[in-house]
Order: sequence, then structure tokens, then C-alpha cells
Amino acid sequence: MKFFADSYALVEYFKDHPRYVQLIDENEIMTTLLNLMEMYYAALLEYGVERAEEYFSSTKHLMVDFSEQDVKEACSFRFAQRGKNISYVDALGYMIAKNKKAKFLTGDGAFKGMENVEWVK
Repeated sequence: MKFFADSYALVEYFKDHPRYVQLIDENEIMTTLLNLMEMYYAALLEYGVERAEEYFSSTKHLMVDFSEQDVKEACSFRFAQRGKNISYVDALGYMIAKNKKAKFLTGDGAFKGMENVEWVK
């Protein structure tokens, strides 16, 4: 199965959350540079630069590009979901997942129960 891993999913993977480890290790995974940026920052805060570099290096091969159309669709999605506090990065990831026929993998409560989402807490 194909998944788009948001920053939450990547952070939980590196915290050895068993469900994220299973899903990420056993499936085709993609993410964006923006998600890796958020993951890198979270790792810097919690573990320092050495571990942040290690996490980034081990996941950068998962990066996919995004288009102007992806950006426009993400903004439309975010606009339609206003009030749920969905970030631009997450809106973009959700639309990339949809456009690439992948499930959006997250634990972000704003996505709980949404179509095309694998929500894991």
C-alpha cells in the first residue's frame, strides 16, 4: 500500500511508535521536503543536531515533488476545512496523497475520520 507520511507520522516513527514503525517499514512511503523540515526541527528540539541529521538523511529518499496544481488544491482544501486548524504543509500533503493515490498517514486530530486518511494515535 502507498502512504504519504506527514511530519507527525515521521516523528512518531523515530520515537518507535509500533504502529508507525510497522506502516512505514512495510509500505511504500512518500513525503515532501517541507515535512522533512518539520521533522528535522522536532528532532532538533528533542534530540539535538546529530540525531536530526541522522533522521533527515535516512528519510530524504522518500521525498516527492509537488506542483502548482497541488499547491492550489491544498489551499482550496484548507479553505474548505477552515476551523480545523490544518497547516499549509498538512493540506499540501493531504492533496499530494490524494493525487498520487496514497493514504495520508497522520495522528493529527484535524484529520480523524476524513476520507483517504490512515489516522493512528
